Amino acid sequence: MQYQLLLACLFLVGSGYGLNINIMSPWSKTVWKTGQVANLTYDAFQEESDRGTPVLVELQVGRNPNKATVEAVIHRDLPLNTKSITWQVPYNLTGSEDYFIRMNSSSGMFYSTFFTIVKVPHPMVEVMAHLATSLTHNPPKPQSTTSNNEPLVRPYISPEPDQGGSSDQTSK
Repeated sequence: MQYQLLLACLFLVGSGYGLNINIMSPWSKTVWKTGQVANLTYDAFQEESDRGTPVLVELQVGRNPNKATVEAVIHRDLPLNTKSITWQVPYNLTGSEDYFIRMNSSSGMFYSTFFTIVKVPHPMVEVMAHLATSLTHNPPKPQSTTSNNEPLVRPYISPEPDQGGSSDQTSK
């Protein structure tokens, strides 16, 4: 709670400058899942002199914004006139209620409220786990011959070495 107040104060301190960004989503009740396409929405209030100011958008984790860890860079040079961006939440994130968005520009840093990311396994992990389980419980029956009793694997016989020299010589 105290850090949410700190974030709100930081937002108000930054509001007297030429650029002010209000991150509307995600907010405190937002839950993103790893692998999901997530939406970030914001309002940007900027003076004419701040138009075109590059904005770095980061996903951070940690209750103290001064000691938080950058988990992902969402956008390196966000055009503020878009008002929203979508991105896929990476599967490698851990679940936590301590995530927040930081938008960083030369005019200041702007923060979202804390929100939750839930860890969901990658679909390929589930497929591989199911495959491993089914092979463990229902292993394939060994087959050593075909229907006409020929072996399935035939021995490899190398070709005779070329006795007449190389055939790729060019004539002069």
